[in-house]
Amino acid sequence: MTQSKNMPNKIEGFFKCGICRIDIENKSLSHQVDPNLPIICNTCNDKFSEKDKKALLGIFIAYGGFFGQNKSEEFSLLPSLEELSKNKKSLILDPEVLNFKLFHKALLHGITPEEYFGMLELLYDQI
Repeated sequence: MTQSKNMPNKIEGFFKCGICRIDIENKSLSHQVDPNLPIICNTCNDKFSEKDKKALLGIFIAYGGFFGQNKSEEFSLLPSLEELSKNKKSLILDPEVLNFKLFHKALLHGITPEEYFGMLELLYDQI
């Protein structure tokens, strides 16, 4: 397999998972969803659906960071939405972009896509 421009470089003899950034000691224990996307570890491969893996990799390439880099207990949906909407740049963003930024923030706190959409449903039900 040829190395794509998005494949992580070897750092200290290891490859890094494109989702959680864990060291992958043996490249044969990794997976590549798409040749244009970084490799991922077995744990992330088993944890996320094919659709979620592509979405997470795309979001991390676009916005940076990795899954679970912050503590999950520090994330709360409504305060995070308020914080993003107070940002002057966010005021001119459409709701779809604002949702991607909020989703990215949740992912950084280790919130899975299913948990995130469940939080959105609960919030919607309260409105």
